[in-house]
Amino acid sequence: MDKNKKIIILGAGIGGLYVAKTLGNVGFSVTVYEKKQRHELGYPWHDAIDKDTFKKSSISIPQHLCLQKQVLDFYSPSGDGYIRQGEKASQNFDIDRKKLIEHLITLAEECCDLNFGVAADSLITDGDRVLGVTVNGKNEYCDLVIDSTGLFSPYRMQIDEKFLMSDKLLPHDYLMTHRGIYRKTDFSSAPSNVYLMPDGFSVLWCKDAPNVALSDIFISNFEKLSDSDVENALTYIKERNPYITDDCVISVRESIPVRYPLATIVANGYALVGNSAFMTKPTSGSGIENTLNAAQILSDVVKRATDFSASSLWRYAVKVNNSFGSNCYMAYVARSRFQCLDRDDLVWIFTSGVLNDTLLSLARFDIKHLNEFKLDSLKDSLHLAKSRNYLVKQIESILLNCARAKLIAMRMPRIYNERLIARWKSDYDDFARTALVNYNM
Repeated sequence: MDKNKKIIILGAGIGGLYVAKTLGNVGFSVTVYEKKQRHELGYPWHDAIDKDTFKKSSISIPQHLCLQKQVLDFYSPSGDGYIRQGEKASQNFDIDRKKLIEHLITLAEECCDLNFGVAADSLITDGDRVLGVTVNGKNEYCDLVIDSTGLFSPYRMQIDEKFLMSDKLLPHDYLMTHRGIYRKTDFSSAPSNVYLMPDGFSVLWCKDAPNVALSDIFISNFEKLSDSDVENALTYIKERNPYITDDCVISVRESIPVRYPLATIVANGYALVGNSAFMTKPTSGSGIENTLNAAQILSDVVKRATDFSASSLWRYAVKVNNSFGSNCYMAYVARSRFQCLDRDDLVWIFTSGVLNDTLLSLARFDIKHLNEFKLDSLKDSLHLAKSRNYLVKQIESILLNCARAKLIAMRMPRIYNERLIARWKSDYDDFARTALVNYNM
């Protein structure tokens, strides 16, 4: 490890700050440029995260940043019937995003040069290699640029085409969202409800904020979300949760990636982390766990690299794919296929009783004891399923496509070879992109 190497990180996101802190601690010269001011970073609400995430990333998190995770009820597109999360969900916790960002900033500023309110103008390149960034018209040279600027990174598109990073965002690659904290008329705890694909929307939710006098409202849709769309969604939510008032304490509009991970995330002197590489869960848009996982992998690879060529950094891409990327790819295909099911069939799945507690427990692998397994209940599910045999066949087809997606993702070349990577990426992208186009089982 050559500690004389200089690293520039673009964006003070969760991944960028973790890498900055980790590499700065071992002696690298690390500079961070963030276009927002410090107080503008992060959002003042809690998001779900696995309880072991910070243990794996060796970050000490103050207890006051975390709350026990709320168990969610997922409702059908019609608003009827629901499926409740299993016990494992309640064993995790929700973390305050804004306070997490501030905590990471505090850790990173001890060993790095953090610059807020400053964005890089562009990358400095020489042929196929990134040499640094231009900031306020001045060239800043370095050995490695790490891009943590998010979904709409302007830098990824400046990379030489041979590194295959210039994927264009399609309408179903991200959600337009409104998230607000609203006052309640009833200060007691209320159910946490998620509404899947109601008319005109992708996902809506209503859950308690950390202060039970408030509700955390989330509204999302692909392509667009106008003010009138938000009002219509609020009306829908309030009809089902009448304790919510019109008094909005705070609200934020944001775009959240829900596409599958970018196939190639490294180039000569350049690497992507976090939302810049779409390291989110395609079914939820939550990227905290994956981003921290990737940031740890990237830090380890950088520490051990003799140079920062694409060939050396490719180990980072492979490890990310093996750790969670291939599962995210599979989840994207599954979500896309389920979105193509007939709406009436989706409602039937939620309301018919076919997904009873026994079947759901079996799917989640959370049955504690053998005597909790109810064979008669499972037989009831199978009997109901026979009434819509065509739907069973469709779901079987979805599962087979998920298995195929996993195999495609895991065929990622282990050694850096431009020709093999290009061939694999073509298969990887083609299979994912056909999941929502002209899909007929």
